[in-house]
Amino acid sequence: MVRASPGPDCWWRMFRWYALAGLALWLAGTVVAVVATYDDIRTTPVRLRLADGTTVRGVLYRTRSAPDPAPAAVVLHGTALAHASCAPGLAIPLARIGVVVLAVDLLGHGASGGTLPRSEYDDLPAMLNTPAGQPELDAALAYLRARPFVDGKRLALVGHSRGGWMAVVEGCRCEDVACVVSVSSGPTVCDRERPRNLLFLAGGLDEVISQAQYRAALARATAGEGEPGEWLGDTDRGTARQLVISPWSLHLSTLADPTTTRRAVQWVAWCLHLDPGPVPGRRLLAADLAVAVASLGALLAATALLAALARRLLPAAEGEIGAGHRPLLAVLFLLAAAASPATARLSDRLPDGGVLFSAHACALLFAVGLAAALAARGAPREISRGSPLPPGRGVLLGVLGGALTLALLGVPWGMTWLSLVPTPRRVGLTLVLLALLVPCGLALASGVQRLLGRTAPTFGGALRRGLTWLGLWLALWLGHLLLGRADRPFLGIPIRFVAASGVVPLPLWLLPDRPGLGVARAVSHALGAACFLGCHLPFVHDG
Repeated sequence: MVRASPGPDCWWRMFRWYALAGLALWLAGTVVAVVATYDDIRTTPVRLRLADGTTVRGVLYRTRSAPDPAPAAVVLHGTALAHASCAPGLAIPLARIGVVVLAVDLLGHGASGGTLPRSEYDDLPAMLNTPAGQPELDAALAYLRARPFVDGKRLALVGHSRGGWMAVVEGCRCEDVACVVSVSSGPTVCDRERPRNLLFLAGGLDEVISQAQYRAALARATAGEGEPGEWLGDTDRGTARQLVISPWSLHLSTLADPTTTRRAVQWVAWCLHLDPGPVPGRRLLAADLAVAVASLGALLAATALLAALARRLLPAAEGEIGAGHRPLLAVLFLLAAAASPATARLSDRLPDGGVLFSAHACALLFAVGLAAALAARGAPREISRGSPLPPGRGVLLGVLGGALTLALLGVPWGMTWLSLVPTPRRVGLTLVLLALLVPCGLALASGVQRLLGRTAPTFGGALRRGLTWLGLWLALWLGHLLLGRADRPFLGIPIRFVAASGVVPLPLWLLPDRPGLGVARAVSHALGAACFLGCHLPFVHDG
């Protein structure tokens, strides 16, 4: 007896169980992540106003059992991020040991106003060697010094990436700053005496700051003495120095590394004469694992819910199953990998306007879309059969798919990777980018679909589509790491967001093929990329 293979309706019904399982994983992971991160933490929004009227926003983190007065710290994020990126790994763990922590959005970032000088990013070594004024950091320190519950004689500065450079620069100027922690940054504007008690935390796989730059920063801070991992100086005299390298961390992943959290908290505690208590890395590791589980559940639930929507909005596919074109897919991956170094060589000629990396990000997506179109030229175009697709339904499914996936993924991450702040200029930037990126999304979706062919509605077919789509962005990222990093290390910032935006349309790539899904996938991806870029990219001026 020959058993018939499951038909499309059977697969659509199975998605209901996927939805329930995904929502259960999503809810459980989110609850664990929130409890592990925010338990016993009080947050207070803070609004600072600079001398020129610019508004700087941030959040104050405290525990209910914090001493009064308590030591305080300012936590500073890196380029193209916001204060929430440092909350789980730096700000909140510091608050748990009794420190009052103020994390702010830097000028041109997040919900803060203002702009940054574009010249900072023209030459990375020059920036790390340059002391510059930081008005938002001055305002944050003034705010803490004026609070009656803050001990103004025990202040710390902790920063990631550009924020680490800012922390070192400010620590060299302020005598009342007891210690500085610089994460994923190697500024050399320091010496054996300034700033007091300096700790460098580096990623062994950092793709932006080289190990030579970290060693140069340590040598400058110790007058040529010491090696990574060696403790130098005395905390009571303010001369303590150390460089700690986490071997498997990248530039950004240091923020989710328990080793980074543990060493930063211990260093601040020792310098401010506090007891760091139990090693705080386990709580961050639990939160990281919970977020990973919740993210998988979010993708599963989004896939199932969008399958039901697609069945209602789009007609069923007809005709024979088309064959894929593996050699042409290999060509696509090679072209995607080459897009990074090609864009890196053109980066100096691309105008940014008032938003840093916006032109580079659009150029990257255009290059990958062009690669898909070129690779698909050798693949036969499928002839659609049946009734024509109702206009607008693919677009509607794409908008719903992008919004649903962004929401489900954003909740367990605490919005730290999206930093969705509905300020008028960021909403406007997102809409402009969306209009520019939709044509790129259409070229991508149609090209990849032609190379894959129309696959049967089976688990294997869904896995093939999903892995192919994710492999495209992995190729782009690997092309940057292996080929293009030396040309333009800062190009990793737009590549990071462009590659991450490929996760947003993934549920639509896991669905059985239907007419109109290509448009839905294109719109979903364009929406995700526009949100990532619009909410992260810093506003700059030509100073």
